Amino acid sequence: MLAIIAYKNLFPRDFADLQLNQGFVYTLFNKKDEFIKSEITEIEKAIEEKQNKITLSQNEHLVSMRELNVAFADKCWPAFPSQFGFEPCYVNSRLASRGIPVSCEVDIY
Repeated sequence: MLAIIAYKNLFPRDFADLQLNQGFVYTLFNKKDEFIKSEITEIEKAIEEKQNKITLSQNEHLVSMRELNVAFADKCWPAFPSQFGFEPCYVNSRLASRGIPVSCEVDIY
């Protein structure tokens, strides 16, 4: 009730229009369902995009050691430990012990 009184005192013209089924507030309430449908559609699109990304990432994997040999490259710091929870030096040493050539970004510079 207090909100209506405040609205009437702050926006008397729009309050009068509201009583005649006109004005900004009336339009907002009248088109509420359209606004909700629009938001739902946008959220569903965003969900679908995220699901597509998840599906693509789940289907993206290496199928042989040869692909691993070609594809393996790492960035030693800072992203690797924060993303995977361990240092890449361990993986590098395991691969090197199997005869797979590995280099760190530091080796390249």
